[in-house]
Amino acid sequence: MLTSNEAVPNNGQKDPSQGFVTGYGQSDTHAQILSDGAPNLHKSAGKPYATITGKEITAMVKSPPSVEKNAAQWFIPSNYMEHDARSHDAQRQNGSFRCLALDVDTNDLSLEVMQSVIGDVVGNASYVIHSSRSAKETDRK
Repeated sequence: MLTSNEAVPNNGQKDPSQGFVTGYGQSDTHAQILSDGAPNLHKSAGKPYATITGKEITAMVKSPPSVEKNAAQWFIPSNYMEHDARSHDAQRQNGSFRCLALDVDTNDLSLEVMQSVIGDVVGNASYVIHSSRSAKETDRK
């Protein structure tokens, strides 16, 4: 299930200042030191993350890729994409958030309720609503 008011900014440009930080899977980290204190030996360590635009996110919502969750693409709604971009502290200090992401997995809310609530909060700003593949008629997500 998808709905959108379609006014996604950015015209699809890959200008990093207009993109959001993105990666693949839960273990995708570019941090130089891992959470266990060991050095990150992966070739991405210390390098900035890639970006994804609002238009690209909307396209993925319209036509979701079919991949396992542990390899799925994620994004952080921030323009800070340096190697430590997955750190809450780094985002708090350096990030600029131009998008609000919500993950609603409980309460079995209808599309109409979600549209009403989101519309009340964001007014005429752009929004996209996406229902996950694991959602059911009696357990909407």
